[in-house]
Amino acid sequence: MEKKKRNTIFGTDITFQNNVKKYYNPGMGTENMSNILFSLIKFLRPRVILEFGAGLSSFFIVEALKQIQSEIPTELNYINENKHSLINLNQTWFKNKYNPVFHIVDNFSKESPNYQNFVNDIENSNYKKYVERK
Repeated sequence: MEKKKRNTIFGTDITFQNNVKKYYNPGMGTENMSNILFSLIKFLRPRVILEFGAGLSSFFIVEALKQIQSEIPTELNYINENKHSLINLNQTWFKNKYNPVFHIVDNFSKESPNYQNFVNDIENSNYKKYVERK
């Protein structure tokens, strides 16, 4: 299986970036904050995330959660093989299974096709297991 080349700054691959371009809305600020949010989630690994307003940042959040879950087995193997060098690592974090919950609050009141595009993109992506619609 070929590994996707990731952006060395923010860790998202080119395919991901191209897929979310349609949610880019200049001047909203999310074009600047989404990458920072992605990095913070990867670093902090929150168990609950609440977002007001779905859009570009939502995809960065879900991509970060997906990457965290895919990285955990490798990290656990590293911990088991290198216990002596991990004195400062809080290993208790790994004792509970990481099942983050991501809530989005949005009434999609703006007159735009974004709501249906967003729902379709989530339903037809590898993010479906991270999002529950109600």
